[in-house]
Amino acid sequence: MRPALSRDEQTTVHPLAHELKPILEGAGEGVVFKAERVLREPDAALAGRLLTRHSAETKDPPVGAAKWDVPAGAAGLMEGRRESATSLRRLFNCHFGWFAQEVLGLRPGRFAEIPGPDQLFGNLAHEIARRLLPPGPPPPMDGVRAAATELFEMLLPQIAAPLLQPEYAGELSAARELVPAALESLVGLLHKRELEVVGSELEREGSYRDLALQGRLDLLVRRGPQVAVLDLKWTRSERRYLEEIADGSAVQLAVYRAISADDGAKGTGGYFLLRQRRILAGDGSILTDHPIEAERADTETLDMVAGDWKRWRDLASSGVLVAAGFDDAADHRPDGLEFQAPKEPCRFCDLTSLCRVQVETI
Repeated sequence: MRPALSRDEQTTVHPLAHELKPILEGAGEGVVFKAERVLREPDAALAGRLLTRHSAETKDPPVGAAKWDVPAGAAGLMEGRRESATSLRRLFNCHFGWFAQEVLGLRPGRFAEIPGPDQLFGNLAHEIARRLLPPGPPPPMDGVRAAATELFEMLLPQIAAPLLQPEYAGELSAARELVPAALESLVGLLHKRELEVVGSELEREGSYRDLALQGRLDLLVRRGPQVAVLDLKWTRSERRYLEEIADGSAVQLAVYRAISADDGAKGTGGYFLLRQRRILAGDGSILTDHPIEAERADTETLDMVAGDWKRWRDLASSGVLVAAGFDDAADHRPDGLEFQAPKEPCRFCDLTSLCRVQVETI
């Protein structure tokens, strides 16, 4: 009913020990069984079953390596897949991580899924925007901030309850001002640019060459025959998104071009940074009069995405995966890749124990 020790500590007596002791007093081996017998006897009878011990061959765990071989049948798991902007970024970051998480569906435990404050504030702002901006013309500016504030307080305990913990008091106080102000600024942008809301949180599918795509559009807007996607971001720094657009590596915006078609019109994409209340978009966008000069157009970036996706997919189909965190990973990358190898592929990865990149070998 209880072990004598748990590690090096005495265990607590079973709550019913005082009732069990007189009943079991003097009981034979058929009633009382010492668990240690399972470890020292080749055969032990317990509860009408014979427990037989067998010697097991011990093997060393796999060592870390940049190149991993997978069974030939694994290629079939990739048939019919649709990639999203998230899965494509994961693919270009680490081939091994993409296959494990996107193809095999490996996920961290539930505890690890609890998002941090920035993601929670972003989720909250997304839901407020969805409720404030139904399809059609944007709402009048009068009362927008008050409506956003009311929604913030109503939705906070429903979808972002961890933010009510004392350690987030400072950030929550700031967000109570920032989020409604950001959404008021967003509505002002729609009025200024004469944009109409097509829909929010829209699930869309599309394709480009052989690449099947899917995604969720935060906000799809229209002006006349032209459409555009606004992706809402709650971020402390705009640097990453500025650089992505400037050097033509914004995978997310390129994917939006392929899946944002509305009445035959394919739109451009842009980021609306909620904390900074700023729109970032490239040339030709209806979202701003001050576009960021980019090295290449979205269509060229989409060509790069489709080409690199095919090279990595063909490599996986041949039975090879590349774990990007090892020094010799560059030796196994396919030829002709457009996207550069990441500088810190393992920084935000949960699979470092699986590929063994951070496990010391003897």
